[in-house]
Parts: sequence; C-alpha cells; structure tokens
Amino acid sequence: MRLSFDIAWRFLKKSGGQTFLIVAGISIGVAIQIFIGLLIQSLQINLIEDLIGNSPHIILKAKDNYIKDYKNIIEEFRIYDDITFINESNVEPLTLVVNDENFNMIMKGINFEEGYEIYGLKEKIDTDLNEEGIYLGASFKDDYGLKVGDDVEFFVVKFRKLFKAKIVGFFDFDNSNLNSSWMIASNKYMSSLFDYDNNFSIIEMQIDKPLDVELIYNSLINDNNINYSDLELTNWKLENESFVGGLNGQSASSLIIQIFVIVSVALAISSVLTISVLQKSKEIGILKAMGINNNSASFIFIYQGFLLGVIGAIVGLIFAFLLLWMFSTFAINSDGSPVVKITINYFYISLSVLIAIFSSTIASVIAARKSSKLSPIEVIKNG
Repeated sequence: MRLSFDIAWRFLKKSGGQTFLIVAGISIGVAIQIFIGLLIQSLQINLIEDLIGNSPHIILKAKDNYIKDYKNIIEEFRIYDDITFINESNVEPLTLVVNDENFNMIMKGINFEEGYEIYGLKEKIDTDLNEEGIYLGASFKDDYGLKVGDDVEFFVVKFRKLFKAKIVGFFDFDNSNLNSSWMIASNKYMSSLFDYDNNFSIIEMQIDKPLDVELIYNSLINDNNINYSDLELTNWKLENESFVGGLNGQSASSLIIQIFVIVSVALAISSVLTISVLQKSKEIGILKAMGINNNSASFIFIYQGFLLGVIGAIVGLIFAFLLLWMFSTFAINSDGSPVVKITINYFYISLSVLIAIFSSTIASVIAARKSSKLSPIEVIKNG
C-alpha cells in the first residue's frame, strides 16, 4: 500500500492546477460549513442567554395561595443532580408612588442563599446584597433621583394597605421592562412586610443544560413523590414556544446548507478523480503491466481522495477561523461589542473536519473502481 500512496502523491503533485482547484473547493466547503455552523450555534447561545441566562428554567407554582409542604418538595428537587439552584419565592403586585407618579409593579422575593445566583444579582446590583430593604431598577435612580437610603411608599391591593420600605440598592438587567416593573427584596424582608408565615407560592429552578430542559422537566412531572394536584409545573420552552420554534428552524436551515455543501464537494471530487482516471489510464496500464494488482491501482485514487480531504480540511479550517475573526472584528455594535459573540465548539469543528475527509475519501471510490477495471493490454494497445 505504500507504493500506492507514493504514486497517489506524485499524481497530485504532477497535476498541480487540478489539485489546487480540488483543494480550494474542499477548503471553501469546510470553511462555509464551520463558519455557518458556529455562527448559528453562537447566535442561539446568545439568544438563549439573553432570554433565560438570568431567569429560572423550571417553575413550580401554586394554583391557589401557597405551596403546601414546600420544604419536602425542595428536598425532593435536590435529589436531581441537573438542578443547580433553587429559589422559593413570592410575588406581590403593587403600585409604587414616586414624585406623585404611580407605577404598576411587582415585588419579587429572592432567597439570598441561592436565588441571587438564578438572577445573577451580584453582577446586576450596585451595592452589596442587603436583606433589610428593597432594590429598584436603575431607571428610578437615573430618572427620578432616588438614592440608597431613601424611603418609598407602595400600595398593595391584596392587603388594601400602604407600605413603606427603604431602598438598599438598584439593579440593572439590561431590560427596560424589568427595570421599570420589578422591585426585588429578600424573602426574609417580604415576610416581615406581608406576614407570609414562612409560606411560598413559587419554586424556581435553574439547570445545567437549559436546552435539555424537557428531560429534567419530564422526570419531575413523573415524580411520584410529588403531588401536583394543586400545583402547576412549567419550563422556559413551554413559555416560549415561538422562540423555540425559531431556534429549531435555524438549526434545520443550517443542517440543510451543510448537507448541500458536503454533497456538492463530494460530487466535484468524484467527477474530477473519474476524469483523472482517464487522463492517467496510460500510466495505470503500464503500472499494471509491471505487476501492480487491481487493489493497489484502486488505492491510488482512494489515497488521492484522502489526501485531498486532509489538505482541504486543514486549509478550510484556517479559512474558517479567519472568517470568524473577521466577523467578530468588523460586525460590531455601536458600543464596540460583536453583534454575535462567537462560541468555539471544538467537537463540532472536529466532526466537520472528519466529515470532509470521509466524504472526500468516499467520493474517490467511483474513480478507484474504474481504475481497477482498466485492462493494461487494451490501454497499451490503444496508446
């Protein structure tokens, strides 16, 4: 087989222009496949991060009032290794009064031991965590001149009562709706205001792999140790079906593009190598007359396909990283940040390279079979 490999390499070098065009075709195909694949994957990761990066992935709600026996339910949830953070919570609709203006908002309870991890509060607030007051959105600080230490009043319809609370900090979720409609407080502080008597209406969870939320969701919904008769379990995909449909559409379109790229490259290689058999028929005939067998003759073209795939994949990989660098450098927002933050998926890159090499090698089989059928006598006789 070493002889077949050496001959294949010599054929490639001798047909320099033809070899260059094939390698260029494979390289462009690999580069496009990796670039488009990583771009769409990164876009999906960024969209998911924006949507649920700092929010719960699975939510358990009481259908009426509070969750009965919530402590045992939380302990049952902790059995699942995929669940990383759990936050028991209450939510109270209220009307905030600032400078004679009314704002319809909700007060959100946070378990400061784990809940702040779900919402990424450490990165979102401008002070240290403080359980003895409330946090407001940054817009109230910037637009209404409120500051840490100020007292604010708000009316809660449920209790038909006006409450007063101290501001202990401001948060910024990079979301104008949340910044203007949320008021955050510790569970301890909300309980002191509203006398919940250690009861909660919501349990929120984050998991390791948000895209695989159905797996853990189905496990929880089928958990016989939890009675869901007065409870409602949901997840972020159920709450965002149109968004998930868009992600699936992106993935499908990316897959179709990549399949067509692979098929077109494979057909091009197969066609060129088949023509090469005709071009090299005299040489193959002479080699067979000198004693090379049909298998060795076939492997000359299989090795050619393999070598073309390897070289094309390597060059294509370099080209793909160049495209990704150019996209990250020149496709930027007004603040200088990239439009899409690229995430490098080494498994996907390795798989793309292997597919290119495999496709190129398989594409050479037609040429290899054709070369094995060449009769040295007929070739030499026909000159």
